[in-house]
Amino acid sequence: MRTCVFILVSFLLVGCANPKYEQAVDQSYVNAIDKEARQRGSTVIWLSYPTARQTAKPAPQS
Repeated sequence: MRTCVFILVSFLLVGCANPKYEQAVDQSYVNAIDKEARQRGSTVIWLSYPTARQTAKPAPQS
């Protein structure tokens, strides 16, 4: 039982780790989909915006 709890906690902590990239909304994709939906007379409700991975900027050196 302790092993299962340990594995579960380990997975949760790994999921919270800070990645080496930033996630930003892929605004060009969102705009394209929204435009297409308007042309067809429908509406898009985004539950989770699509993201584009970007390399993290290095910290400034002092």
